[in-house]
Amino acid sequence: MWNQTSARPIEAPLILALDIGSSSVRALIYDGRGRAIEGLSAQQPYEVHTTTDGGAADAPDAAIARVARCIDAVLAQAGPLATQIAAVALGTMATTFLALDGAGRRLTPLITYADTRNAADADALRQTLDERIVHERTGCLLRTSYWPARLAWLQRTQPDIWQAAPHWVTLGEYLELQLFGRCRVSYSVAAWSGLLDRHQLVWDAPLLAQLGIDAG
Repeated sequence: MWNQTSARPIEAPLILALDIGSSSVRALIYDGRGRAIEGLSAQQPYEVHTTTDGGAADAPDAAIARVARCIDAVLAQAGPLATQIAAVALGTMATTFLALDGAGRRLTPLITYADTRNAADADALRQTLDERIVHERTGCLLRTSYWPARLAWLQRTQPDIWQAAPHWVTLGEYLELQLFGRCRVSYSVAAWSGLLDRHQLVWDAPLLAQLGIDAG
């Protein structure tokens, strides 16, 4: 196989890389030496919806549709080369948040790290807890970007959704759920939530107790 643009041989196996960022979604194909294959890329720009009260969110299903369009486009470009794809690498913007009901249906928009509607809840947590100790356990501060304040905000402002939502996920898990009917969280993504005890690699018990939820 040859890369027609650069006249370099393309070495299998190929890797489909998905980059789901805060302003666009991209799909690219790399060869076995980690080189992007020219002409095999697709991009879908978009804008996060913001509100004057500090909201910064996206429509979950629209986010999934953008990913699907990028995948379809880059596979169409690849043609027969697509059969050489052996792995998929996925990166998403950090600390997205989505509440799901027991059947996996979305209950909230996809809330991004930039959403600051939980600022009062972050302040309240810092007044109640020793932020230095929480930081040492989790690697994250009690700030608006992370899940402790986000969950406290949801519990305070939308108690009906709080009661109806046994699951909270990021965009990456929601994508996996839509594609495969199940979802799991990586340690990397869990660490970005601000709820992972980084020493024991389990959900942080004191924070869960503070928020009134269990590890399930």
